[in-house]
Amino acid sequence: MRIKIIPIIALILTTSHALAENSSFPVKIQGLKRQQISEIRNIIDYIKYYDPKTGYAKVYVDDDGFAMLKLLGLSPVRLADTTRQKLSYILSHARELLYYDYDEITERVHALADSFPHIVALDSIGPTVQWRWIWVLRITDNPDSAEIEPEFIYISTMHGDEIIGTHFLLWLCDSLTKLYRINSRITRLVDSVDIWVIPVMNPDGYVIGRRRNANRIDLNRNFPVPDGSIGFDGTYLIEPETRAMMEFLSSRRASMTIDFHTGALVVNYPWDFDTARAPDDSLLKVRALDYSKLNPTMFYHSHPPRPGGITNGFDWYEADGTMEDWDYHTGNNPHLIVELSVSDAPPETTLLRIWDDNYNAMLHQIELALTGLHGVVLDSQTNEPLDAQIWIDQIGRWIRTDSEVGDFHRELLAGSYSITVVANGYYPKHITGIIIPTDTSSVYLSVKLTKADTIYFSDFELDDGGLSVDTFTHNQDWAWGRVTYFPYGPDTIFWGSKLWATNPWGNYRDTSQSRLKLGINLRGVSKAALIYDEWYRFYPINWHSLPIYAHDGGNIKIIYKNDTVLVSPPWGYNFITSHYNWFIPAESVFSDDETGSPWHKAVVFLDSFCGDSITILFDFGSSNWGNNLGWYIDNIAILSPCSLYNIYESYLSPKQTVFKAYPNPFNSHISFIINQIHCEPCRLNIYDVSGKLVYTCLVKSTNEKIIWHPGNNISSGLYTTILTNSASKYIAKILYIK
Repeated sequence: MRIKIIPIIALILTTSHALAENSSFPVKIQGLKRQQISEIRNIIDYIKYYDPKTGYAKVYVDDDGFAMLKLLGLSPVRLADTTRQKLSYILSHARELLYYDYDEITERVHALADSFPHIVALDSIGPTVQWRWIWVLRITDNPDSAEIEPEFIYISTMHGDEIIGTHFLLWLCDSLTKLYRINSRITRLVDSVDIWVIPVMNPDGYVIGRRRNANRIDLNRNFPVPDGSIGFDGTYLIEPETRAMMEFLSSRRASMTIDFHTGALVVNYPWDFDTARAPDDSLLKVRALDYSKLNPTMFYHSHPPRPGGITNGFDWYEADGTMEDWDYHTGNNPHLIVELSVSDAPPETTLLRIWDDNYNAMLHQIELALTGLHGVVLDSQTNEPLDAQIWIDQIGRWIRTDSEVGDFHRELLAGSYSITVVANGYYPKHITGIIIPTDTSSVYLSVKLTKADTIYFSDFELDDGGLSVDTFTHNQDWAWGRVTYFPYGPDTIFWGSKLWATNPWGNYRDTSQSRLKLGINLRGVSKAALIYDEWYRFYPINWHSLPIYAHDGGNIKIIYKNDTVLVSPPWGYNFITSHYNWFIPAESVFSDDETGSPWHKAVVFLDSFCGDSITILFDFGSSNWGNNLGWYIDNIAILSPCSLYNIYESYLSPKQTVFKAYPNPFNSHISFIINQIHCEPCRLNIYDVSGKLVYTCLVKSTNEKIIWHPGNNISSGLYTTILTNSASKYIAKILYIK
């Protein structure tokens, strides 16, 4: 949907927040140590620049803060605010210079969409605090439809006074559109990659040349922090611009996202909030170098000085609440920050040189979206695309398909990979031996999943799903119920409002000895898989001690023929518990390798235990060193492959009746299509897992459609439908999810 320019009543920009930001001024501090940054964070307005090697810092502060810095003995020196003076002049004379004001930016993005409708679509991801549109351009060969191709996202100016990136992205869009079908490199990118460009994320700040938005919130400290702590903006409230960006990024499946800043000359990669290294640390460093190597000034003369012109965010300085961390943590999308220039407002001649330094690197990053792992996930019978998730074992990250075309894309370095593919209503598949020869190679997979029969399912909304707990000497924490521990628990409940957790109402306890168990009958089944959704946050790992152990953690075991066997997803566990764990010491466990795991699927294949009854154990243990939010589990399913899709027949020869059920799984209703060659009365019965009849009707015509709307008293779960006539019986297993 294209949003045309809407006249907006002029707003008074000099709010109390803006005045407060206007009252701050730059100061320099020499010899500032990293640990002192946390001490002055509540005194200063923000850090503009910091070099941890020399301790030189440029910060913005008001008069009271300046006095406090003096009292702390930091000897601050006030600087002339030349940047704001330059920005003020640029914004008031933008049309006379190379720079653009917001109205001109609006005109330019509309002109691109109007001039190149075959490759450009214009939209807005939402209004700002002061009701300016945050424009987004989509540039690809079919901008109004979904295609099997990777996505790439460029974003700029989430800090309103860092304006260079806005102009570079507009110039990039000019290049992609005006050179299309003229330059072979540009043509390949537009034809092969779905490119999204947001020139100005913070239009309100841009208009007045200030870092923050109109509510005086630093948007790059306003995103949820992966470990659940409060961001450096000091609030859990989400600003309109932040919310719009979260919704936009969540709707995309980007192979890479890059957002532009100024104030330094370096490429920054996650994490910004924690010392732990990201699961994709190697990829992120290589991609950061891929950018800086094509920018000689950055590579050889980065500022602050960094080998190769790249830096881990936390190694530079801690920043909690960045978009980069949130996007990578929740969406598993690789994300980089590129600091384009030490100066926020360089002169025009310098601006053109900086553009020349970055142009090739900007194009190359889009090209790299075509490398790595690519493919589609389809229904094995119909070849319809599936809304699926793909777990990459070697990096421990989920990626998602586009439900419209079923495609997936992930940048990966050279190596051997294995993946697990999961889709609702389908039996999961584990694929090994995927070889990516080089860091710039690509591999394409076509993955087909078969429908699954559901042996067990519960979303725990109406009851506890038949799970139980065992009690030992110390604390038992598993409980079923509604989560009431916001904002500190999971930021969202994966489904509904009830689930099992080691404590839905707070932290688990020290010395926890907690066992949750589920009995399942696998007789008559040759293949089976356990699938569930989980979220966990345990007592943090001490990365500074060797060997590295987890004091707290959980794992899964199977009781089978009087033996208790430790099982795991195909990707295994990530830590061993220490001897301080009171329940499962020295065992392989899930624990926090990135200080807080987002909601994700877990899959355990149960083929080795088929043919008998088993008990599944979810064991959790803790030390007495400290605690945290714990382990949350929802939507447990036990599946087996459906040998004949989702319908199978008994005593039928020759075939005279067609019996179909769709959609399956279903939510509000399900339709049964019954086609008979001969008009013969049939009876349709629906039974729950206990064998209780919950619905029945008589089918009298040769072609009939029956629609079943389960009542409020019908719970989520597996149901068996049986259609019978004088000669045949037809059975369909259906899954109801409220």
